[in-house]
Amino acid sequence: MPQLQQLLEFVQSLSIKQKIMTLFVIGAVVSGFTLLMTWTNRPDYEVLYTNLNQDDAAGIIAKLKEKKTPYQLEQNGTVITVPRENVLETRLTLAGEGLPRGGGVGFEIFDKTSLGTTDFVQKLNYQRAVQGELARTISQFREVEQARVHIAIPRESLFVEEEKKPVASVILKLRGGMTLNNNQVESIVHLVASAVQGLAPEDVTIADVGGRLFYKKSSSDITGPLSTAQLDYQKGIEDGLRKKVEGMLGEVLGPNKAIARISADIDFQQINITEEKYDPDSAVVRSEQRSEEKSEGGSNIPAGIPGVKGSLAGKLEGSANTGNKSLYQKESEIRNYEINKVNRQVLGPAGSIKRLSVAVMIDGAYKETAAKEGKSARQYVARTQTEMSQFENIVKKAVGFDEARGDQVEVVNIPFVWGAPEEESPASIPWQEYFSKIARPLFNIALVLIFIFFVAKPLLKWLITSRPEKPVIPGLPASIEELEKGASVDFKKADQTLQLMQGQPERAAELVKKWLREK
Repeated sequence: MPQLQQLLEFVQSLSIKQKIMTLFVIGAVVSGFTLLMTWTNRPDYEVLYTNLNQDDAAGIIAKLKEKKTPYQLEQNGTVITVPRENVLETRLTLAGEGLPRGGGVGFEIFDKTSLGTTDFVQKLNYQRAVQGELARTISQFREVEQARVHIAIPRESLFVEEEKKPVASVILKLRGGMTLNNNQVESIVHLVASAVQGLAPEDVTIADVGGRLFYKKSSSDITGPLSTAQLDYQKGIEDGLRKKVEGMLGEVLGPNKAIARISADIDFQQINITEEKYDPDSAVVRSEQRSEEKSEGGSNIPAGIPGVKGSLAGKLEGSANTGNKSLYQKESEIRNYEINKVNRQVLGPAGSIKRLSVAVMIDGAYKETAAKEGKSARQYVARTQTEMSQFENIVKKAVGFDEARGDQVEVVNIPFVWGAPEEESPASIPWQEYFSKIARPLFNIALVLIFIFFVAKPLLKWLITSRPEKPVIPGLPASIEELEKGASVDFKKADQTLQLMQGQPERAAELVKKWLREK
């Protein structure tokens, strides 16, 4: 091939120093651009799973190696990253394999059972499975990094007196800077209690690895500071009244023209009053019993004089009974009375409002005034006393003001200081996502063009200009003018010139090219 031959001739015409420098420059440039393009075109790794324990990380890596999916380990093996385009597919595939398990042992422990398993081992495995499944579920909370659940289930007893309730404890490891609110704690408590038969919510204890107690069994001792539920109840009342006041004034004054702060004194005492009253003026028959006996006759009725015996008693008895009839009658009545009594049990409500303290700040009105250089300025205008009185009455009606209760309401009119409005962050532009997809190919094309125009072309030009000029063949004219002047040479000299050109055709060709360039 003529091009290959010319290239070989060009390389042979270079000196040893030029050859070494050329190879060094070409190797350095090609290596640099290769590394640059490799670094640019490397896959973007995205997080597949975070906060993995050793068992889950080992299982996931084994599956990734089996499927020949590239991955990277970060943060001491607790984070696994894969190429961005494989994240969703890999997650679905691993989910089908049951990974990650979330730590602990779940109900998959029953996937493989043996015939020699005793009933005690089966119950123990079931308890382990429940604990593991609960830990996995609790770990799904965004604030929870890791969770462990311990359940103590007592033995079943044939005697009711010996029955004991199960108890549970939950240990949480929260993510940095995060905490659980009361609703989340309550949800964890009821989740654990509902998963174990016979477990009551008050028998669940929740704490974190730092020793902070989130939930414990309620005590019957009512003394001490307010509980978290009581503080939340108080805060809820205050926030509800504040929103009511600000919302009502905002409809009249405009948005952000009124600021309300409310402090509620809540009575959390629960009073149980048992009352028993007696009314001595009123008597009520409780029970009544009446009986009556009556008999009439002669011979059957015993008669005689008590203490007299013998013949004298017979004579007296005969004379007494002659011509007389006896009558026997007996009546009895028993009546029980009860004094009127009233029993009443009153249970006072807990969480009633003892006193309210309300503070409201209202902004004034503003009017535009002319300023220097044609600019306008805002001038503050205070509210009138009549308006402030109306606003105060509105606030009192909104919060349920009770003077007998000792409530206090203060409404003041002061100018608000508003800072410059923050510039809204520009919304996400749809073409940014499209540009991120084509940015890498465009960058590769730019690298190729830079290599051609700023590396390859200057290098070729340098090699051509720095190549030594070959000496002109002796006996041949140095230029076209000399050739034209010597056109009338004799044929003998022309034959010699022809022989020289045939003997050294390469140099002759170079000479002809030089003539053409000069022409």
